[in-house]
Amino acid sequence: MKKKKIIIILTVVLVLLVLLFMPFRVDTLSDGGSKVYSAVLYKYVKWKGLWYSEQTGELTETVKEAVYWFPDNLKSLDELRRKTFSGSKYSEQPVYVNEIVEPSPTITPSPTVTPTERITPTPLSQEEILSLSVDEFYEYVRNTALCNEAEKLSVKAYNSEDWYGYFIGQKRFVRLGIDFGVFENYENGITRIHSLYYSHPETVFRKMPDGMYYTAFASELGRRVFWFATEENRLATLVGYPVLIYPGELKKHEEFMGISEGCTLVDVMKIDPTVREYYDLFYLHSTVSETNLLANKSTLRFTTVHYLADGILEFGYGALGENGDLVITEIRYSPDYTLEDCRGRKIVYRINPLDLPSRKDSIVEKEENMDYRRYGETIYVRMDKGDEVISGILDICAKEHIVSAIFSGIGGCSEAEIQTFIPETGTGFWKFD
Repeated sequence: MKKKKIIIILTVVLVLLVLLFMPFRVDTLSDGGSKVYSAVLYKYVKWKGLWYSEQTGELTETVKEAVYWFPDNLKSLDELRRKTFSGSKYSEQPVYVNEIVEPSPTITPSPTVTPTERITPTPLSQEEILSLSVDEFYEYVRNTALCNEAEKLSVKAYNSEDWYGYFIGQKRFVRLGIDFGVFENYENGITRIHSLYYSHPETVFRKMPDGMYYTAFASELGRRVFWFATEENRLATLVGYPVLIYPGELKKHEEFMGISEGCTLVDVMKIDPTVREYYDLFYLHSTVSETNLLANKSTLRFTTVHYLADGILEFGYGALGENGDLVITEIRYSPDYTLEDCRGRKIVYRINPLDLPSRKDSIVEKEENMDYRRYGETIYVRMDKGDEVISGILDICAKEHIVSAIFSGIGGCSEAEIQTFIPETGTGFWKFD
């Protein structure tokens, strides 16, 4: 009996230790790859990213590991960062400080060349970008921005891993459907344009006549996502929502007239195919729950943004339906492409027609409707009306060199052929059309 009690006590102690010390959550921050391991009694953070130096006013790269024990592990990441780098050369202020700083008098555009005449120089290297001060970088972005309305913006196409992971946001906290302004004062410059140029030096912005800036990134399929900026914050951070546009004719506002508050994300997806990307992010890479909806109402709400031929349309999803579908609780439409962001700024989403994606922008061959993505050992396939299921799956298996797999699906079909093998005969099958 005594031995049994000891075993029970040891088992309870072991379970408690596991519950208290085993990380129950692992997050990767979009600051350069910082990892956060959260447990009940501690939080372990491997800081990695770009930071501003108080001594030089420049971005520097750093990696540092730290463990925060209870009750410090309950503090925000911003507080922990301040504590970790307090007294060091790294700024204790948030990376973005919302104040206007006069540009350095030693850095001014050439008075003999107008922006429209300026030739875009060869992109700076990561080391050169890292060496720029705040004012120097501000002038670099301004002076390399495309101003000629008759010239196309140079848009690079990225492979699926980079496109979906970085630009759409499947591997980042900052993603499609979230206002960039939410993170403007975050710790490691999640939305800082300096960090964007550091990771993608080939980035080029277009400056519009209304004073807004935007850049674009393309997928191998010709889809483009547009990110916006403004001189209101000296081009320090991205602003507003990312805007995803597929090749082809733009939708018009009248096509959405049947959508009202109470309709669902699926209802919108039937009209605008770009919503499939939002759907994947919300349901496959986020947690759609009542708890998250409460958190999202004021900051990280689930939102879809639709660039139309006659304006910009935004749907906010703040409720869940009976089947777990996201339900529309807010609708905003602007015929002049202007919406207010989460910080009260007027963001103009107007895009030069030359920069919109076209079907010829695709650099890979693809079935008209079928689309698929691979995550580890799992492949998610999207098929539209008219796609043939079996041949589509076999094509993917051939491309991905898959010789054995199981599959399941959700959806409907207009017609089906069902075959059943009969073991008793070894040859027979029933066929239904």
